[in-house]
Amino acid sequence: DQPTPKEPEIATTATDDADGDKLVKPAAEVKVKDTVVYTNLIAGKSYTMKGQLIKKSDKSVVAEAETTFTAAESGNGTVELIFTFDAGKLAGESAVAFEKCYEGEEVVAKHEDLNDADQTVEITKPEVEISKTDAATSKELPGATLIVKDAEGNEVITWVSTSTPRKIKLAPGEYTLTEVTAPKGYEVAETINFKVNEDGLVGSEKVERSR
Repeated sequence: DQPTPKEPEIATTATDDADGDKLVKPAAEVKVKDTVVYTNLIAGKSYTMKGQLIKKSDKSVVAEAETTFTAAESGNGTVELIFTFDAGKLAGESAVAFEKCYEGEEVVAKHEDLNDADQTVEITKPEVEISKTDAATSKELPGATLIVKDAEGNEVITWVSTSTPRKIKLAPGEYTLTEVTAPKGYEVAETINFKVNEDGLVGSEKVERSR
């Protein structure tokens, strides 16, 4: 009897094409590399690997990619897909690579697991340091109620200052920092505007509100 052919299989690993890790900056154009390992294909035959990068939170398609290749003599090998997309509004999201391997119009193998860590990359939120200090001493002032709002006026976070600066993660965009109540013995400081890009705070190392 002839041995039963093994079913084709694929396994994948998605990484940031820039540095090979699992963290992607929320920039206007980023690339995610999807390395697909295939086994049990027919040597010398032509196949097409098609992929979709899926936003995990709502299962929407972020990007698509495909490549046509000839299976190695062993029937086992590796191909790469490159997903190029705008991650500027995806800060804080996870994206998962789904793949299907086609022989002509027939799907011979697929890998679509929304919870597979190997297939997943994270779009980061830059960390911003916010400081409330005494103008004369530059020391941190506890007791001020502070609020950060986005460009649409939506509240992002409210907190009471302490003896250490507050670090928060923010998506790229424009924000305001408002002091709602001042520490005892101080006046309420004016609202300030600041901007965050994919690398963090624009124009300064931290947002500082002195009084």
